[in-house]
Amino acid sequence: GRHLNIALLGSIEIVQASIVLLASGAIVAATKHGNHARVRILTDRLNPALSARLNYFTALISTIYSLLMAVGCAWVIWEVWTEHERSEILHIPLAWLRLLLLVALVSVSAYFLCSRFGVSKK
Repeated sequence: GRHLNIALLGSIEIVQASIVLLASGAIVAATKHGNHARVRILTDRLNPALSARLNYFTALISTIYSLLMAVGCAWVIWEVWTEHERSEILHIPLAWLRLLLLVALVSVSAYFLCSRFGVSKK
């Protein structure tokens, strides 16, 4: 709208909500398919046993990190749930976007736990 001198009210809010939707889906999909960015310059040169131990360690750290992010997200949801927050112009409810992010983070944590620590995939 800026280049045509047309005001598009709420366009920033739509983009922000879309980012939450797309990022939540992308992190779950990347985790499920093992497509996270990884630098393998060092691990490709190690012997397979040490490389496997490092992969186990990174999966453990990733699980802990995603669980901590989920706990933080749940904490924010708990604190502001009764305030019924909405965006300023379009009144998009923010609680549902936060819940979606929480579900994505818990899904990522569960996937790391199941796939990296011995639970078989179905």
